[in-house]
Amino acid sequence: MDFLEVINQHYKQLSPQERAIIAYLQSYESSLTKLTSQELADACFVSRSSIFRLLKKLALDSFTELRLLALNSQQKAEQALQKSTFAAIAQAYHTYIDQIFETLDLSRIVKLLQETDVLYLYGTGNEQKLDS
Repeated sequence: MDFLEVINQHYKQLSPQERAIIAYLQSYESSLTKLTSQELADACFVSRSSIFRLLKKLALDSFTELRLLALNSQQKAEQALQKSTFAAIAQAYHTYIDQIFETLDLSRIVKLLQETDVLYLYGTGNEQKLDS
């Protein structure tokens, strides 16, 4: 299970104060791995007992387990972002090239290129088009 799954599974059982702690955790999830339970309690203006009651409601045995869940979620998100970004760019270029060859008759252009002595190239900035 990951951090969000645990929270979503038990969210309805939480008090408003515990939901505020969760909101803080979600906002600062990346720094959670460096926090102690006392630092989290101070940041949320609650006692450490409130933190441990929250952990109990989330069916977690310790604050360390919460930190590990957050770390795993963060690593999975970073890996997915890296993979999806590269895959999306590669797929977009592949689709773009396929569309060019499927819709255009390039034989006339190729013939002109073979016969010319001078060739000027002009870029259209397709990288910018892919971002939209």
